[in-house]
Amino acid sequence: MSATIIGGIMGWAVNVALAFNMGTDLEAIIDNPIGQPMATIMLNSFGKKGAIAVWVFIILTQFMVCVNVAMVASRQAFAFARDGAFPFSSFIRQVNPRTRTPVCAVWFTTTLGGIVGLLAFGGPAAINAIFGLSIVGCFLAYSIPISARFLGKTEFKPGPFTLGKWGLPVAVVAVLWMWFMIIILMFPPSPDPNATTMNYIVVISGSVILLSLAYYFCPKYGGRYWFKGPVRTVDDSIMSEEYINMSQESDPEKEAGEKYDSSGASAVVI
Repeated sequence: MSATIIGGIMGWAVNVALAFNMGTDLEAIIDNPIGQPMATIMLNSFGKKGAIAVWVFIILTQFMVCVNVAMVASRQAFAFARDGAFPFSSFIRQVNPRTRTPVCAVWFTTTLGGIVGLLAFGGPAAINAIFGLSIVGCFLAYSIPISARFLGKTEFKPGPFTLGKWGLPVAVVAVLWMWFMIIILMFPPSPDPNATTMNYIVVISGSVILLSLAYYFCPKYGGRYWFKGPVRTVDDSIMSEEYINMSQESDPEKEAGEKYDSSGASAVVI
C-alpha cells in the first residue's frame, strides 16, 4: 500500500514537471526527428549531455522492469505447466537441479515475448498495439479473477487482509473502470481508420481470447475434458506439522537481551 501511494505521488510530480517544462510547441515535440517525445522534452530542458544522463536511468529502470515481468511471467507459466494446462507441460515445468529455478519456463515466456515483439517491425501501428496491449492485457487479467471471486460458486475464504463488506462495491467499481478503459483503448485514434491508423489491439487481444476459448472448449480435445487443476503439490498434514514446529521454536528476538539469575541480578548479556 505504501509503495502504491509513494509511486502515485512521484508519478504525479513527474507529470507536473513535464507539463511545466515541455513548452507550447506540441507539434514539434510529437513530430520530432528521433521519434521520442519524452526524449525531446528532456533534450530541450537539459541539453544533450543532461538528456543522455537522464535517459540512461530510464533505460536501466525499464530493464529492471522487464526482468521483473519476465520473472513473474515465467513463474505463472511454470504454475500452469505444473498443473498440465499447457502443451508440452512436461518440458516447461522442469526445474533446473542446480539453480532450482524453472529455466524452461523462463525461456518459454521469453521466446513468446520475443515473437510478439517482432510486430514492432510492422510499423508504428503495430508497435502502438503492443504498448496498448500491455495495459489491456493487465486489465483483462485483473478483472477476470475479481469477477470470479463474486460470480463463482466456490466458497471464498478470505485471508489475513480483507475488505469485508466493502469488497463487493470496490470490486464492482474496479471491474467497471477496467472494462471502460479496455473499450477506450481499443478505439482507433481517429474516425474512419485505414490500415496505417488502425488500432490493432482489438485484433491481437481478440485473437488471444479466441484461441484460449478454443483451447478450453474444443469438443473432445478441449481443456474442459482433461484439465483437473489446480494440482496440489503440498499435503495439508505436512503444512500443519511444519506450522506447529515453527510456532514451537523459540523466538531469537525474545531470547536476546539480558538473562537474569534467581537473585534478579544481570548474569549474562547477549
